[in-house]
Amino acid sequence: MSVKLIWLLLAIAFGVIEVFTLSLTMIWFSIGCLVALSISFFTDSYILQIGSFLIVSFALLFIATKTLLKMDKSPFGSWRSVGTNIDAVIGKVGYVISDIKPNQYGVVKVKSEEWTACSVNPEEEILAGEKVEVEDIQGVKVVVKKVF
Repeated sequence: MSVKLIWLLLAIAFGVIEVFTLSLTMIWFSIGCLVALSISFFTDSYILQIGSFLIVSFALLFIATKTLLKMDKSPFGSWRSVGTNIDAVIGKVGYVISDIKPNQYGVVKVKSEEWTACSVNPEEEILAGEKVEVEDIQGVKVVVKKVF
């Protein structure tokens, strides 16, 4: 079996493993394999190929891990949770596109997405253009309050 084929199969294998683990570790080894594959076109030296694979893979793993850990820490040194999907909208500020009238829905734009919205106070009217903060999500609708 050709060395080039081995590097290609290893790159694919690491990529497939990454898809199933989602830990952002195997992808760096996949990239290392692709670098070693590229080097194999210029030299038959296994030492250079394996060395480049190891150096690139571990360098990327180290750099990515350090960078991601820095991004995940708050300025106060404690870990913060990052909301995903709809949870990421709660607490965000947006603006009203279509008036929210008493006991009626309107439309707001939050994080570049339009949402059907109602006021936290059902008797309150919030006019188009006013700033609002998302308090809750009920189904596919957001519950908002005016921001002054």
